[in-house]
Amino acid sequence: MGNNMKELRAFSKIPFTSEPTSKPRQSGISEICDWGIPLGELKDYLEHTGEFVDVAKIVLGFGSVYSQKMLKEKIDLYHQAQVKVQPGGIFFEYAASLNKTKEFFEHCQEVGFDYIEVSDSRSDWTRKQKNDHIKSVIDAGIEVIPESGGGTQHSIQEIVDDVKESLDMGAWKVTVDCAEIRSPEGEIRQDLFDALFAKVTLNDLIFETRAIPIRGGQTSQIRDTERWLIKQFGPEVNIANLQHNWVFALECLRRGMGLNILQSGITY
Repeated sequence: MGNNMKELRAFSKIPFTSEPTSKPRQSGISEICDWGIPLGELKDYLEHTGEFVDVAKIVLGFGSVYSQKMLKEKIDLYHQAQVKVQPGGIFFEYAASLNKTKEFFEHCQEVGFDYIEVSDSRSDWTRKQKNDHIKSVIDAGIEVIPESGGGTQHSIQEIVDDVKESLDMGAWKVTVDCAEIRSPEGEIRQDLFDALFAKVTLNDLIFETRAIPIRGGQTSQIRDTERWLIKQFGPEVNIANLQHNWVFALECLRRGMGLNILQSGITY
């Protein structure tokens, strides 16, 4: 499933400023949010867009509302398109609050989830408690993507320490919550990025944009964040929280369109 990257693309005589790498990728990752995409639509979507999607998050515990058969079918469709799937950090926090992490892990393995996101944006865990949860995912034999920050904005040192400890424990990558990327006034926290990259590499991190169904906001706010990330760090930056039908817009930015870098000054 998904288009063959070796096929001749449309407008092939018009070059990109950068070329996409083939999957499975360790950088240039695009993670979508699945807000209940129906199976038929998902099949068509992945045939059309799957080559540009790396991870899908079944958000907010939606997977628990599906029948087990339907959830397995959905995850199988993603896997056929070489898309990894995770059940979302808020759902993990919910299971942990009920002391049901063992059962959560068993179900994740049974239906085929690839990663578990350990977030604490809705919880008041200590650093040790969060570390214990990260370790419990690893001990269960499942790859872990901790999320750093969220809820109220954290200090730079808190985020840096959180990211570094998670990676040291064996996390595949760490997601930086969208609430940490901009100041309350809407300015990019450049000092946060400077501090992070003094300790970790670009490939270690996945940066979230705003999730409109949760936080509201305008498309332009998300587009501005994506544009800033790509201009600052290049097309291989990892980006999450994408609406599933916005992937092509991001892919065009990754390929150089809309970044105001052409001599003509054309932007999209």
